[in-house]
Amino acid sequence: MTGITYQLFGNLIEEVNDFENVKSTNSLATRAKRYMDLNYYDSIKIKDIADFLNVNVNYLSSAFKVSFVLII
Repeated sequence: MTGITYQLFGNLIEEVNDFENVKSTNSLATRAKRYMDLNYYDSIKIKDIADFLNVNVNYLSSAFKVSFVLII
């Protein structure tokens, strides 16, 4: 393997570790946002995120709204 390959694998492992840390320590809405950030270029739906986080779609939607939507 070349140096660039090692670097790419290192970066990938770092991302996976970062995601696992987020998954274990942050709120549901923050984990959902992180999932969206990591899968930005994929075609994802709220059901995909809810399934990944093992929660109901309506519950995820409510949690996300409470955390990120500013009510004026």
